[in-house]
Amino acid sequence: MAIDAIDRSGLTKELRQGLATELQEAFIKLAKAQEEERGHVEEEEKKKEEEETDLLPPWAKIAEPHRWLLGASAAVRVEYHPDFGRHVLAGRNVVAGEVLFVERPLVSYLDPEEAATTTEFCHECFSKVSVPVPCPTCSRVVFCSRRCRGRALSSHHQVECRTHHVFRGVGLDDKCLVMLAFRAVAQRPHAFFAENAERLFGGHDVQRGAGDNEEEEGVLDVDDAGYRALFCLVTHESSRQDMDVATKTVFAVFLLECLKVAGYFGDISDEDSVEVAAVVVGRLLLHFLMAFQFNTHMVEGVYDNRLICSHDAETRIWKEAKK
Repeated sequence: MAIDAIDRSGLTKELRQGLATELQEAFIKLAKAQEEERGHVEEEEKKKEEEETDLLPPWAKIAEPHRWLLGASAAVRVEYHPDFGRHVLAGRNVVAGEVLFVERPLVSYLDPEEAATTTEFCHECFSKVSVPVPCPTCSRVVFCSRRCRGRALSSHHQVECRTHHVFRGVGLDDKCLVMLAFRAVAQRPHAFFAENAERLFGGHDVQRGAGDNEEEEGVLDVDDAGYRALFCLVTHESSRQDMDVATKTVFAVFLLECLKVAGYFGDISDEDSVEVAAVVVGRLLLHFLMAFQFNTHMVEGVYDNRLICSHDAETRIWKEAKK
């Protein structure tokens, strides 16, 4: 298209040929640079994984991991009581200073209300940024490394980068609960939700992981178990007023349209199939909007297992240090 535009520009033949040659050379250099960057990212990824293996000091590691509750100690067990919901109890005596949970957030969002967060902290891992690595297509975010940028661009940011101007225009970019729900979907392809519509999102089990349900949880991998835990957070849907449900439904529909505009369903050619996939995703957006209201503070991350340390109706997002 760029070459065609040069041909139609009305410039002299010599100038057109010169610009076309320079443009083609630029494309070649860009392709080579992208290939080299992919190699660097893979190299950084491997190095980072090796570093993270020994990142925690010995005293901060779980001595005896739980057999199925990922990121938890074997010292805890999950129970459910109709009067105060799902909760964690000590399964044995807990030694003073013993670590019970070590995990990463399943979905996280950097609060943009603090202006400094836009340029001082990585929008993927939230680390303090010393040498900012920019997004190649927007000026809204920075990353601490090409590794983090690659991870963001391969998940949530490829969608959010195309919709940020919309969220900012309607004042939603600083509504963390809304953006968390959007990112919970955007960071995974629509096929993931369609393929797991019944297995992970087919039944809202507020007793998930408690008592006899332990064996079922043990067969899920890390990502699947995390999304199953996320879906089973309490929503208090039956206690909500009609206006509250209607408002969140409008938000869910708006977020769904943003996903469509951003090309989230772009790999589906048939319009009817798009609508089928959209119904699955729209339902989850509404569910996450209701669940996050009672399971988050307006901070950075949702932790799927630490959320069951107290009744699911309480707010329990653990704030990340930003200093």
